[in-house]
Amino acid sequence: MLIMLFFPKTIASSRWVVLEMILFGAFMLYITVIIRYYESTPLTCFLEPWFREVGFAFCYGAIVIKVYRIFAEFQTRKAHRVCVRDKDLLKYLGGIVLVVLGYMSAWTALVLDGIDDVSQINWFNGTVNLDIKGRNILEERSTLNGLRYIVCRQLSWDYVTEMGELVFLLTGVYITYCIRNAKKEIYREKWTLAASLYLETIVSFTTYTIRHVLWFYPDLHPDHIFLLYMARCQLTVTPMLIMLFFPK
Repeated sequence: MLIMLFFPKTIASSRWVVLEMILFGAFMLYITVIIRYYESTPLTCFLEPWFREVGFAFCYGAIVIKVYRIFAEFQTRKAHRVCVRDKDLLKYLGGIVLVVLGYMSAWTALVLDGIDDVSQINWFNGTVNLDIKGRNILEERSTLNGLRYIVCRQLSWDYVTEMGELVFLLTGVYITYCIRNAKKEIYREKWTLAASLYLETIVSFTTYTIRHVLWFYPDLHPDHIFLLYMARCQLTVTPMLIMLFFPK
């Protein structure tokens, strides 16, 4: 009763531990923008994908399992509601995170195997001899005005990662479609969860499409990519936090 007096109804009906996982994932997603702000080095090229994918798993994995909880309770035909326990939700989320950790570990091993001499790479300095060291993760580009800069190389695994994110998000979108007839009075948070998934799916798909098109633009500036990903973060993570934690 006290919770209902001091906090919005959406928060009162939520699982606090899962909400903390969403906050933790959102924090990691914000960190990716900070990492992209600095000049690309082997270290930043490794850290940014790790923060992005693990943060994505925590944040949107938690949202999807919350939607699944509503789906499980809504689909029951028994006289009493099926209640998915908090520890069950954490088990599902833990499985999602473990899959992502395994995938990123494989990605890291593959990239490291493609580097000629890992021990001689200056991980903190962007001035790397691309002919000998770090050529599998760094790429030197230039603008039409003669500005030369180093960026993280676009790898084939990036396409696989992006497709994996979109497939996972579309799975969550499908579950929200299955609970479209659930009573709003009972499941007040379903609309905010669904809106968060729809927004991330649309914005991420648009971001990846623009990024791959811009990559072949001859006058591409590094700030263009940074602004693109910063806009993606502000258009997805920030509205998601507002909708989930500050409902009207």
